[in-house]
Amino acid sequence: MDEQKFLDYLYRYAADHDWDDPNIRYQIRSLFTAWCLMFDVDADTALCDRVLDWVYTEAALEGRANKDAFDLFMLEYLV
Repeated sequence: MDEQKFLDYLYRYAADHDWDDPNIRYQIRSLFTAWCLMFDVDADTALCDRVLDWVYTEAALEGRANKDAFDLFMLEYLV
């Protein structure tokens, strides 16, 4: 699978689904974790940080969810 297509899917999924649903949170984290593993992206890289920022933005979480807590949640299976 093409990396950019995977990221585009992840961003659309985050934008089209409600983060407040716990199942959706886990699905978004699963997609993010799969992307990291498939494309050998380490948690402590600028690329990883940029993708997390995009997901946070696409899911419209600003003002709804703490960014640091979001990052920790999303990185739970990678660190």
